[in-house]
Amino acid sequence: MSSPDPDTWPVVVRGANGDWSEFPVGAVEFLAGVYRRTIDVPGMPRSFPSDDPNSVDPDTERDNNDDGTEAVAA
Repeated sequence: MSSPDPDTWPVVVRGANGDWSEFPVGAVEFLAGVYRRTIDVPGMPRSFPSDDPNSVDPDTERDNNDDGTEAVAA
């Protein structure tokens, strides 16, 4: 049984092959470690996270169809 204190819960990740990996850190520390590449997650592509990530500005980004035309909300 897990502790009622969420600060003590580990992060558990299911890989693409169905295996589970447990990391004895909190969610923020886990994500920081993945992005810093100090935590290796089995099953994640070697290219993640990218050295050249794309960012989206929600104020200027438009939803586009696959052909590049602007999507129109119904």
